[in-house]
Amino acid sequence: MPPSFKLFPVRKRDTLTSSWSGGSTTEFFIYPAGALYADRDFLFRISSATVNTDTSVFTSLPDYNRILLLLDGNLRLIHEEYTGNTVRVHHESKLMPLEQDFFDGGYKTTSLGMGCDFNLMMRKELHGKMEVLALQKEEKVTLQANWVNFVYLISGGALVCLNKQNQYIIKDEMAVILSDSGIDHKAFTVAADSDSIVIIGAIDTVVM
Repeated sequence: MPPSFKLFPVRKRDTLTSSWSGGSTTEFFIYPAGALYADRDFLFRISSATVNTDTSVFTSLPDYNRILLLLDGNLRLIHEEYTGNTVRVHHESKLMPLEQDFFDGGYKTTSLGMGCDFNLMMRKELHGKMEVLALQKEEKVTLQANWVNFVYLISGGALVCLNKQNQYIIKDEMAVILSDSGIDHKAFTVAADSDSIVIIGAIDTVVM
């Protein structure tokens, strides 16, 4: 079933931050309600993480696909997969700020370098994507609504709007979660109140 919320603002100061082997992670949103990352019973999770060690190994999540978008620093990700008793490198990605990598959470992923990233984890039956938009002051874009959409503010400020009753101004790295469940809309808008950089994300049950 789709989420029942309409417009769900998430303030970074209200989120949960915990440690992992390479740094810390801040969970913005996890679905369904009551799911726990540690129990691996979630459908999707939106978070950010810091990588504070030169070399670290990501937590294995074999039931999930991941999209990692680098916010600052630089990272080299090496993804290895196991075939029987053989280990081979599936692919490597060298990320600079605002570049991203899609990979299977079941890979053994080694990270080289340090930085801060933004993450989408989703069950493999779901499909997701993220893109970065640079908006000038007073610029407005109209975007297609999916099962779930989210907006993460990297810099600046913006108004996210479904309709007059469902709109929210995001500032200070807040994320906004959207859904078309129970709402008669097929699009939403993001309007910048200053020069802004935002991440637009989408999750759906079909390929987008």
